[in-house]
Amino acid sequence: MSTTSPLPPGWLIKEALADVGLGISETASRLKINRPNLSHVLNHKSALTRDLAYRIDALINSIKPHPEGFFHMAKVWMELQAEYDWWREEDQREAVRHKALGLKYEKWHWNGQPEEPDQGELLT
Repeated sequence: MSTTSPLPPGWLIKEALADVGLGISETASRLKINRPNLSHVLNHKSALTRDLAYRIDALINSIKPHPEGFFHMAKVWMELQAEYDWWREEDQREAVRHKALGLKYEKWHWNGQPEEPDQGELLT
């Protein structure tokens, strides 16, 4: 398993929103969702749902249509979320294995910075 996480979808979504001039607060308002919940998704604290991916994609397309049409980016974001979720589960298992063997485990975040696994997130 790679110790470097794949790119989480929130990063690309923030870039896409910025490209059409939307910040987190305005996006949350337009989507009629809670700002902290959207912030958690965009900052990789919560997983992106298919519904939210479609809604964000539709909002962006209403401002600046994508050449591939509606929901093209939602599909890309959901594929990234699946890859990120898979990596996180494998990473947690690896951290547990290292701990059981008394070894130090350091994972690397997608941005190239080391981060320690959250002990509360470790699978048992």
